Amino acid sequence: MMANPLEEFKDVPYGRWAALGHKLGGLKAIEVILKDDELARRIRKQIADVNVTTIILSDERTRFYKEVFGLTVDLSKVRLPPETEGFGWTLTIAKELGDKPLATVMAACRKLFKGNVWQYADDLDNSVPTNDRDPRRDGSYIIRVRDRVEADEENKNLSADTVKSRNMVTLTLLERIVLELFCFWKTGKHLDIQNTTLCSGSRNFDGGVPGCCLRGGEFEVCWRGSSSCRGALRAREAVLT
Repeated sequence: MMANPLEEFKDVPYGRWAALGHKLGGLKAIEVILKDDELARRIRKQIADVNVTTIILSDERTRFYKEVFGLTVDLSKVRLPPETEGFGWTLTIAKELGDKPLATVMAACRKLFKGNVWQYADDLDNSVPTNDRDPRRDGSYIIRVRDRVEADEENKNLSADTVKSRNMVTLTLLERIVLELFCFWKTGKHLDIQNTTLCSGSRNFDGGVPGCCLRGGEFEVCWRGSSSCRGALRAREAVLT
């Protein structure tokens, strides 16, 4: 009986083989590999390094950007932050959002939320010039956030000034709006029904701090003073790469 030419690959998990096969062209990849022992060795090493979770998440994120913004994004070189207990959502911010990313995401909000949107300034990109992370400056990136509808209870009664003094990593305004869009795209539901996310990773031109919530059925982008603190005003922490 003729030996199975794929026997040497029997221990490779199917998901990893399928992911690599998709990249190399399916059956053509098998044909090429079987004719070259050195290539087969190198491919086996590459398969071992493939992170299937990254591939799946990347596919979902590229679909999100295509369907919500009409953008084709390249996330092939974007690294995932380390897995962290309690931080079950990944959030992708793509450089393809352009030179005025806040205008881009707010336009998507008006479309997806059927006009039920309010923002405290007409031009948020000019009004919010200071951000801890910015895809125009930093390129595309991924962060992890807590997988909760309401902003982090751990951070209630903490002002943006306190958050800064503790060197906490928290969401920017752009990140919070993209998170809103992504969750609504996946579930049809909004975030922060009862509380407000304090976007303490951003600052207005006058030092104020933007925030996001659902109020009266509208997705609202508001602002607070940097010293403002109360139980319903909470920053969302993030895990970076």
